[in-house]
Amino acid sequence: MLLCAGLYGNACFIAYHLRYLNGKDLRTLPLIDRKAALKKLLRRKRSRILYLDHVEGDGRLLFAQIVKMDLEGIVCKRKDSAYKVTEKPSRYWIKVKNSRYSQLEGREELFERA
Repeated sequence: MLLCAGLYGNACFIAYHLRYLNGKDLRTLPLIDRKAALKKLLRRKRSRILYLDHVEGDGRLLFAQIVKMDLEGIVCKRKDSAYKVTEKPSRYWIKVKNSRYSQLEGREELFERA
């Protein structure tokens, strides 16, 4: 999840997947199914929630855009992985950091944990 500045200065919210829907716990479902549920939900109405689609294969073009936009980085996730909260980094979710991120200074400890 990510907050961003939307068109014309309006705030928007970028969502990647759902963990819960209508009281149902979706965390055990594969990521791709949780993303599909979110996409279907957002398709039904106008919203300031932006859906971030799944990128298969080579993510270098996406990462180049992340660097160009001065964002922190991307998280690469296996599409068949369930949502799990762990203390150790997951082998299914890998964070690729933008080393040129302008807000990195003073926040190094956040990058070390990921």
